[in-house]
Amino acid sequence: MGLINAACRILFGRCPQSERGGRRPPLPISSMFPLCPVCRGLLHKPCALPYMGRRRALYYPEFLAALLILEQDQWPEDTLRSSWAGAMGQPQLLPSKFLRYAADADGDGQRDIWRSVPDSLASIANYLREHDWKPEQGWGTEVRVPTSVSCTLEGPRQGKPLRDWAHLGLTRADHTSLPGEHSGATAFLLMPAGRLGPAFLVSENFYVLKQYNESDIYALFIGHLADRLRGGSGFLTGWRPIDPMQRGDIWLMQERLQAQGYDVGKVNGLIGFATRTAIGHWQTRNQRAEICFPDASLTTMIR
Repeated sequence: MGLINAACRILFGRCPQSERGGRRPPLPISSMFPLCPVCRGLLHKPCALPYMGRRRALYYPEFLAALLILEQDQWPEDTLRSSWAGAMGQPQLLPSKFLRYAADADGDGQRDIWRSVPDSLASIANYLREHDWKPEQGWGTEVRVPTSVSCTLEGPRQGKPLRDWAHLGLTRADHTSLPGEHSGATAFLLMPAGRLGPAFLVSENFYVLKQYNESDIYALFIGHLADRLRGGSGFLTGWRPIDPMQRGDIWLMQERLQAQGYDVGKVNGLIGFATRTAIGHWQTRNQRAEICFPDASLTTMIR
């Protein structure tokens, strides 16, 4: 618990009362900490990728940042380990993010995100704080979305006050009232598998987690794991089976939807919120069930 205290002090400036009573803080810090292995020397990817020309705009500055770490923090190179894409240590910070957010929580004079648990937790806390994490808010809650509410309302562009979502008929997944249902606080609908899985109303904190990692599923996992660490329950709605699809098939479907005037976001072969809502609009226009998620037949039907 002392390690969590160190991270709380970085994020809050003090430890909240509930934590001093022995409970975990309302933060996803400890759920973000142990997820990624460290496997390569720091300079391997930030150096190789600019040289090879792949994603040079990203990795050349990271290579320079890695050199600054070697110079400023006086680490021996064999201590600095990173993942295949150059993300370092337990928090998986790119070198530039290390320079900006890494913290020395154990007071030994080093920002050791490879071997020091306090430094790792505090660095995550520092990152969240600097990206406007609001400690008085949660990340989100699982909800039940009536069939009368379109799944195309999903995404960060279509936030509504909680009272408006309640007026549309959304409830918690257990059919109880939404938390703060009379509130004007903005919430956003998240349906990562369309109507084939659980739905959520998320706060702006969810999108702070997405600045740490762009994946909806990653941010959802982090928020949910943090809830479970504090005694929360699992999802009440199950995940229905989905058809296996190749990324190239999704890419082609996105190009076809885009050619028809639909906003799919980035054409990258990934099923993000914009692609899901575009699929939902296409399904409605073509008199198909509005699922907001592709299946194997849909990738060939969209022409």
